[in-house]
Amino acid sequence: MAKIRTQKMRKKKGSNTTLLVVIGLVLIAGIAYVVNSGAPSGQGASGEVMTLAEARRAIDEQYVGRGLSPTSTGPVREGYIPVLAPRLVDENLKLPSYAYTNPITLNAYKFAIEHPEVLEQIPCYCGCGSHGSVVSEGKPHKSIRDCFISDGGVFDDHGSFCDMCVGDAIRTQKYVGLN
Repeated sequence: MAKIRTQKMRKKKGSNTTLLVVIGLVLIAGIAYVVNSGAPSGQGASGEVMTLAEARRAIDEQYVGRGLSPTSTGPVREGYIPVLAPRLVDENLKLPSYAYTNPITLNAYKFAIEHPEVLEQIPCYCGCGSHGSVVSEGKPHKSIRDCFISDGGVFDDHGSFCDMCVGDAIRTQKYVGLN
């Protein structure tokens, strides 16, 4: 009787890893493009620090011409007391896993926590002002800060998958010189 040999199908190693790396690089490149492409010439891009009102105008100008609607964020106010108190991000603060999507997203989450008084005065243009999120119980977001953390300090995953929100948070951080 002849023995029948069975051969195991060998799985190609690294194909899933390579695909994930490529997707990650494309995502990071996309976010970097969004962050860098919106800088008006002579402001922010050249290292000049803007006032918060100037940063708000620069972000508004970028989207209004494209017909996008902002969240119902009030006007910029000097001496604004934030709804959510600022806090330093240290090793004891437990950020959710989705905040670690990539270094740029992590930076945006940290900025939202450390400087809510800035992001609470910047509108969001991605559309979350009409649909909100699970954390906001479907209520519309009021500012771009809501895309990362709620009034009650609960983290929102919206910022982890929205390139526009991450880009605008990082762009604002750069414009006002808090990077």
